[in-house]
Amino acid sequence: MLESAWSGLAILFQPDSLLYMLEGSMLGIILSLVPGLTGVNAMILLIPLTYHMGASQAMVIMVSIIGASMCGGSVHTILIGIPGAGVNTPTVFDGFPLAKKGRAAEAIGAMAAASAYGGMFGALVLMISLPVMRKIVLLLGPPEYFMIALLGLSIVGSLAGRSILSGLLAVCIGLMMSYVGFNPVVGGERFTFGIMGLWDGIPMTCAFIGLFAVSAVMDMALEGSPIAEIKVKLKGSFNQMLTGVKAPFHHLGLLLRCSAMGTVLGAVPGHGGVVGAFLTYAHAVQSAKDKSMFGKGDIRGVIGPESGKNAVGGGALIPTLSLGIPGSEMTALLLPVLMLHGITPGPEMITRHLDVVWVMVWSLVISHIFGSIISCLASPQLALITRVRPSYLVPIILAVSLIGSYTYNKRMEDVLITLVIGFIGYAMKSYKIPVAAAVMGYILGSVMEKSFFQSLQMGRGNFMVFFNRPISLFLLIVTIVAFFWPYISIAIKRMRTGKTIAGQEQGGD
Repeated sequence: MLESAWSGLAILFQPDSLLYMLEGSMLGIILSLVPGLTGVNAMILLIPLTYHMGASQAMVIMVSIIGASMCGGSVHTILIGIPGAGVNTPTVFDGFPLAKKGRAAEAIGAMAAASAYGGMFGALVLMISLPVMRKIVLLLGPPEYFMIALLGLSIVGSLAGRSILSGLLAVCIGLMMSYVGFNPVVGGERFTFGIMGLWDGIPMTCAFIGLFAVSAVMDMALEGSPIAEIKVKLKGSFNQMLTGVKAPFHHLGLLLRCSAMGTVLGAVPGHGGVVGAFLTYAHAVQSAKDKSMFGKGDIRGVIGPESGKNAVGGGALIPTLSLGIPGSEMTALLLPVLMLHGITPGPEMITRHLDVVWVMVWSLVISHIFGSIISCLASPQLALITRVRPSYLVPIILAVSLIGSYTYNKRMEDVLITLVIGFIGYAMKSYKIPVAAAVMGYILGSVMEKSFFQSLQMGRGNFMVFFNRPISLFLLIVTIVAFFWPYISIAIKRMRTGKTIAGQEQGGD
């Protein structure tokens, strides 16, 4: 194993491999800076070009895109409040408010540092779990996936602020959006209203761009003032960036916990990355003694989800390499490239092509570091965007966003869907209905539905399938505790306060 690790590192530091890693990282960052485009688009563009490369070089350029694009998508999430992809969404809750306060460079610095540390943590876990990764992945099935999704919805109280009712309403809106289109379980159409463009459902790109980009553009146009409320200077932005880079060290416990959570959830095939980003943000909120600044510009709200979502990369490679089951949308694109070079993902790859596996691991580590360094170096200049007048920003952001929604499926119907969802997002913000909770419901709706019916098929219609499996039962208990935790914490505080008062009275007597 150690010999293969050194062999993979030697392959990576060959001149052609380093050049491929540089190209992949730059392409991933540049494309992910455009709202609606992600590293997936970059990987799709490069798949035909990998045919003439060796297997190791092809993996270097593809995995480099995965690592570096994570940072690129978070940059404009912080600067203009538009998530680059689903995994970037939780960063907007505190990253964008920091930009409004003129601390965009600090937020980008913290994001870049947390991303690098989280990515390295996920890759380290991947290294350790290589011999036993197959057994780890097989422990999770549809009941566990359903419970993980249910756990994600149970934290909506943390994302909704003080109003649980508004959070539940937002979740219902998100669930309704996720159920639009063809029913994958029993067939038939749902909520399409006879519109053919809705038969395939609401694309994720349209949902994110509409809820965040279009609604943000409407806010900017109506307010008529720059994003940052104070003047941003280049020298001050550089000092802020250094402060942000140091921030994860001041919250080391949060960084390690969120990285561990992201790695575990990344190993869940499907939407583990998005769920992991939301759960790590919720953990950052729930584990904090002072929660008053979350949603208003708390640096911990950037460190938590950024470390978690980047650790997902290492976790997502576990099922991809051990079982041939992609852990995320981006790792799914690695499968055709591997098979194009005669490599079948699964146990055979771990035994016969271990050098290629280690090339992928090292590429993931170094591309995370590379993407973080670029983001840090560019943050002082990028922070100046927050002082640009809305009359210049609004048409540019709107045009780029709508182009991004069109590019996904190349359908004008998607542009109209994006605009309609944008008006819905603006209305939700106006009535203080948390958009974050709606996004959570939209993402997890299809996961819950599919896993629920698969679980019932496993149990032949018996609901005990959710209670007979130890991991599923444990997740259910955690979900119940997480949902009622605000009330439990209040009860604990009252008990402690009562005991303190009683003790003082006894002492006074």
